Amino acid sequence: MKESTERHAAVVECVRVCKPAGLIILAYIIAQAQPNNPYDDIFFATTPSEIEAIATKHKLEKIHNISRMEENKSEKYSFVRKHGFY
Repeated sequence: MKESTERHAAVVECVRVCKPAGLIILAYIIAQAQPNNPYDDIFFATTPSEIEAIATKHKLEKIHNISRMEENKSEKYSFVRKHGFY
């Protein structure tokens, strides 16, 4: 979603339909990972801080931001498996 208003509207809808104590997972493409994005017309790249700001604005609790983990891939996948995110 290219427009900030669209991203916020999507989070509002996720919060609305989420069951009490449910999880909302915000997935995104890190802007630094794809500086010359050939799919810029389809995908929007952002930063972890922008995603965290959106979560905070909508009173979501951040459990973990996988993009900020060390480069050890086994640690990343261990976290994902531990919490059942497949």
